[in-house]
Amino acid sequence: MPTSPLGIGITIRLRDEFTLNAKRIQHSMSRLTKSQNRMMNANLRAARGIGLGMAAAGTMGIRAIASMYKGAAVFEDIIIQANTKAFKSYETHADKLSNLNKLRKEALRISEETIFSPSDVASGEMFLAQAGANTETILKQLSASANLSGATGIQIGGKGGGADILTNVMHMFKIADNKAEDTADILAKVSNSANMSITDLMNSLVYAAPALQDLNFGLKETSVILGVLGNAGVQASIAGTSLQNSFRQIVRVVGPLSTKKDAKVLAALGLTKADFKDAQGNLIKFPQMIEIIGKAMTGLQGNVAKSGYLQGLVGTRGYKAFGPLLKSFKNYSEIMAEANNSGGFAAEAMADRMAGTLGTIKRMEDAWAAFKIEFSAAIAPLVEPLLEVLMIITKIFKWLFTIPIIGKAFAILLGLFVVAVTVGGALLAIITSLSLMYRTSMASFGAMAASVVAGYRQMTASALTYRAASGGGMGGGMGGGMMGGGARGLGKSFAINSAGRAYRTGATGSKFGKKGQ
Repeated sequence: MPTSPLGIGITIRLRDEFTLNAKRIQHSMSRLTKSQNRMMNANLRAARGIGLGMAAAGTMGIRAIASMYKGAAVFEDIIIQANTKAFKSYETHADKLSNLNKLRKEALRISEETIFSPSDVASGEMFLAQAGANTETILKQLSASANLSGATGIQIGGKGGGADILTNVMHMFKIADNKAEDTADILAKVSNSANMSITDLMNSLVYAAPALQDLNFGLKETSVILGVLGNAGVQASIAGTSLQNSFRQIVRVVGPLSTKKDAKVLAALGLTKADFKDAQGNLIKFPQMIEIIGKAMTGLQGNVAKSGYLQGLVGTRGYKAFGPLLKSFKNYSEIMAEANNSGGFAAEAMADRMAGTLGTIKRMEDAWAAFKIEFSAAIAPLVEPLLEVLMIITKIFKWLFTIPIIGKAFAILLGLFVVAVTVGGALLAIITSLSLMYRTSMASFGAMAASVVAGYRQMTASALTYRAASGGGMGGGMGGGMMGGGARGLGKSFAINSAGRAYRTGATGSKFGKKGQ
């Protein structure tokens, strides 16, 4: 153990240098350990985030597949219903399966070319089948039904939709299946050229067609007459009923069952029964009829006579139709000209709508709907067995619940389990949150305390250093008066000064190294 002041000073210096380096190594190892822990925690958090993300993505994927499968199932169910209605007794089971595939493909094709979704088109197929059409007829009329619907702004499926209207009109006028496009063109053109909707026109035809068809009036002529009435404000069932009554009354007046009153009416108008018939005994064409009645009315004096004799000719209930027809006969020619040039109108109107912004959006939606249907059909071999398993499990649980004692107990336990999981999860979240708050607060208080202690140590070290510099060496030299006394004083100064630096080093780390150089 050195006894000289110089030896003591050197020993203190060497000890301080070793202590400082040891503390530096200790602090470096501590920082390295903390960095390692932070990195490990970060990796664990990242792995947990990836796992949660994958789980969330998988859950979303399963939900998306379930939604797609359910939507496709609705489409398939409508197709099955249509196929069932269209199936005829003379067809085989193989024909039924083949027809189902044909209806499915045609619905998807029409959907891609029109603004209607696959399910909408399938609904149109079902209503065509419901009207008595077989699969072959449905395939011929489906495109025309879609074009009619698109040209007139109605749905293709459903009651009163394009398919329902088209098939009903074709049945009314006994139009062949291969004339579906022409029929759709006439209906679309007339309803767009007159002040009435396609629904109004259909409701008018329902009442007018039976009487006019018996008189050899076709769809075009009947529709144009109803279009004239529509422009005059007489629409829907009122127009059809009035038109039917007027022609029935005319037939009675000029037919074999006419009365003396009817003959008086014709005589007052200056007309005969022969004026209303052609060489074959059939009723003359509508324009010719309107012309001769109009001329006859001009020979009458006063509106009372004109109104009275017109009602006598067409009937009181038919007057509502024939009055506007006589006044708006020029409009008949205009609408008829449009109807005569209606070829391809419905398809062109649909193409115009498809070329617009809404058409672009619909094409995208229909393409996505078709994708979901095809995807669901492809994944069905995987999904359907799973659904069967779930159904079996559900039946097992249902069976358990039917057992008198066990069923009730099982239901109660299941309910308690659900409640326990729910409440337990909530409590766990609350406790975890409180624990995290406590740990965060304690860490903050610990950091504050460490900061206070470090400041206190810094102040103490500074005070000891000042004491050593101002009192140690000077006091020793003056008290001893000799070299030995001065040396002892200097040794004391070294010891006190070293103690101060050592105290400060323990608080701050590496400040001694710079001051001691």
